[in-house]
Amino acid sequence: MVGCIVTGHNDFPIGMKKALEMIAGEQQDVVAVPFHETDSLEDYERNVKEAAASLYKSNGSVVLFADLLGGTPFNIAMMLKNERPWLEVVTGTNLPMLLEFVGQKLQGKTASECAGVLIETGQAGITLGEITVREEQGDDDGI
Repeated sequence: MVGCIVTGHNDFPIGMKKALEMIAGEQQDVVAVPFHETDSLEDYERNVKEAAASLYKSNGSVVLFADLLGGTPFNIAMMLKNERPWLEVVTGTNLPMLLEFVGQKLQGKTASECAGVLIETGQAGITLGEITVREEQGDDDGI
């Protein structure tokens, strides 16, 4: 089984969790850990460690979603990963990735089993929106 931490700058993780739950319903094993400008690095790191330990206890593995490659939340996550082989860190978080996480969890996957799929889903969710006009066949009355 797998638990999930969503982290990032300011209220990004809170908004992502709310959006996820709007679509997929309440998620017991998804925890939002924001990094606010007023947080000390020590407090933030402690919050992430506590969330990871709790989710590990109940799930056996954890995926940590960070908002930005190279940002403080990502850097803290990577330091934690170094000491925790059951932790996978994914960055560039988007909503399709979180929805895929819910599906992977329902299938009983571990963090390491689903990490690659989460990346693929996140990348597939990034595209240029286009409108295509389709010519209708039939009536030629201009409508």
